[in-house]
Amino acid sequence: MIINRLYILLLPIVLVACIEEVDLNEINGATSTRLVIEGSITSEMKHHVVLLSRTNVAIPDTDPERVIGASVEITDGINTYELIENDTLPGVYLTANEIAGEVGKTYTLTVELNDTTYTASDHMEAVAPFEPKEQLFELPNRVEDLDDIEEEGFYEHRFPHIRYGTSVPSRQTLFAYDSTVAALRQAVFYEFPRTDPQGFLLGFQGDNPTLIIEEGSTIVQFKSSMSTAHYLYIRAVYAETKFRGGLFDVIPGNAPTNISNNGLGFFSASEVISHTFIVKKENLE
Repeated sequence: MIINRLYILLLPIVLVACIEEVDLNEINGATSTRLVIEGSITSEMKHHVVLLSRTNVAIPDTDPERVIGASVEITDGINTYELIENDTLPGVYLTANEIAGEVGKTYTLTVELNDTTYTASDHMEAVAPFEPKEQLFELPNRVEDLDDIEEEGFYEHRFPHIRYGTSVPSRQTLFAYDSTVAALRQAVFYEFPRTDPQGFLLGFQGDNPTLIIEEGSTIVQFKSSMSTAHYLYIRAVYAETKFRGGLFDVIPGNAPTNISNNGLGFFSASEVISHTFIVKKENLE
């Protein structure tokens, strides 16, 4: 009886409801052109990259404006590394290629631009060891025969965007050669500690990274550590972008940032480990 009355009360609302097209760019107005900093330093000996850009409109029809002419450096309090702007990629700043960060140190990025100084700091945590490769192929990942090439022994390995239940947060990247298309495939996913506190990140599937693998496939696996601040930033980005669309969603907000002076984005420091292994048939069954 109560449910029937509720339907009767809601019926007039449904009957008079209408749909109106809304221009989000018009609502939001012109872009604020706030500085966005995306950068990292890792334990790998390589060029470390910082990308500078400006915020864009809500639904852009052009790429974000890249920021040139900045002075950029990274320091651990003892050593300071100057970043040089790339000649052919505007807004991309690089360290020398023989730089490698160290676990246990705190790294601070400084960007000077138009008489304004932006800073960001992150602590390089030790990365957790790789799990046994058998665990990599278990749930919550899904290993399924591909219907159209099942007889050939190929398997579709689909990763969730987020895997919960690890002791510490991390980011994993896997590369595998896919002989069905003669190309290298890449899958990226994050591992977050404890359980999903809101129940929507773990179960979301969507356009998950997928590897097409077979017995004998070579997989190259990378794992990067994440500080607590970095983990909370990535979680907020996913919550405000990938995992939206419910009836009772709140208005999105900016993800937490470690950039000072009203900047956006995140600067991270990560230890990176890697290994290579050959997939065995028992891993896939």
